[in-house]
Amino acid sequence: MHFENFTERDIPYETLANYGLTHEMVDDLPESVMTKFLHGCYTPILPLRIKTEAEDIEFLSRIALFTGVNGEVKVMLKPKIETSSLGLYSAEQQEELRNGKTIIANSPSDIKNGDFGVKCFVQYDEDTNQVLSVPTQAIGENIRVLTDILGLDYETVRAMQQGEPQSVEWQNSDNGLEQITFGIDLREEYGIRMANGGLQEWVDQSKDFKEKYNFGLYGVWKASEDGKSGVYIPEEEYTDEIRDEMQRAGNRNRATVRMSSLKI
Repeated sequence: MHFENFTERDIPYETLANYGLTHEMVDDLPESVMTKFLHGCYTPILPLRIKTEAEDIEFLSRIALFTGVNGEVKVMLKPKIETSSLGLYSAEQQEELRNGKTIIANSPSDIKNGDFGVKCFVQYDEDTNQVLSVPTQAIGENIRVLTDILGLDYETVRAMQQGEPQSVEWQNSDNGLEQITFGIDLREEYGIRMANGGLQEWVDQSKDFKEKYNFGLYGVWKASEDGKSGVYIPEEEYTDEIRDEMQRAGNRNRATVRMSSLKI
C-alpha cells in the first residue's frame, strides 16, 4: 500500500457509516491504528455491515483511505476471503470455475444451510485446490473507485461484475493512449487485478512461467500447459525444438533492443 497523508477532516465518515462504522466507532480506533489509517495503510480486520433491501450483510474486512482522481477521499476494502470445496457447487458452476471464470453464486455458508441470501464473487484457486468467495458488496466500493479513475460506463462495469475481464484505452502520464485490462481476482489485494495490454496479457499475468521456454544462463525451465509449474532442462539436454525456440527468443530480444534505442 502506498503512503498518503490524511487528517481526520479527510475521513469519509458517511461512506464508512454505510459499512456499519459510525463516526464514534472510527474515532475510537486505537491510536496506532488511526495513525496508520491516516497514512493510507490498512486497518486490522473489522466487522462491517451493509444494509440491502433483503437483509443486512455482515463480513470481515480491512479498510484503507485512497485519494481519487478528483482529490476526493475514497475507501478501499480488503475483505477476508472465505474458502470452501469445489463440490459445493453445481456441475455447470464447477466447469466455469475450473476454466478460470469468476462467477456469482450464493455464499458457501448459505449453500450449506440451505439459505439463498448473500451473493458472492466465487473463484477457483488451482494452487490450493480451494474455492475463494467474498460478498459482492465487499468489492463494490473498490469497483466504484476504479470506475471513477477510468471513467467506466455501466455496460463495462456490469460485464466486469459478471466475471468478464474488460479492456479500455487509458491516457497515461505522457498523454499517450495505452490499453489496460482488468477483472475480478480474489487473490489480489483489492479483489481486482489489472494488466497493461489486452485480454491475453491479463490471462498471462497470473502465470508464474509466462513463456513455454524460460531461458537462463545454464538451462531452461519448460512451463506446464497452465503456466503454474515448470521442469528444468540443462543445456546438454536441449532438443532441436528448444534450440529453435532459443534462436527465436534471441531474435525477439535483439529486435526489442533496436526498437528501444530509436529516438523520435
